[in-house]
Amino acid sequence: MKLEWSETATECLVTIGHYLKENHGESSATAFLKKVYATVGNLRDFPLSGRTLPDMGDSLLRELVAPPWRVIYELDALNAPSGILIVGVVHSAQLLENTPLWDMLNS
Repeated sequence: MKLEWSETATECLVTIGHYLKENHGESSATAFLKKVYATVGNLRDFPLSGRTLPDMGDSLLRELVAPPWRVIYELDALNAPSGILIVGVVHSAQLLENTPLWDMLNS
């Protein structure tokens, strides 16, 4: 199964990683990246493992929670998906509609 990271998701990782490194040290940034990649690691085998986004009505948009982070992804089809797009990563304390990701998901 094909798994891709959107430009927005990559920007999320870079932005969060830089913030964590500057404010909490390099080990915190490294731990964040490892946690997100480990969480996403099983998606190819279990694409439906994430829950449907409670903020959205679209069943193709899902999330995996890697506390305190939400990894938002989109399936290309609900029945027998062949592709996954990671669309973003946000802190779970943030309301999704208050992030730039919200506009992208609703376009």
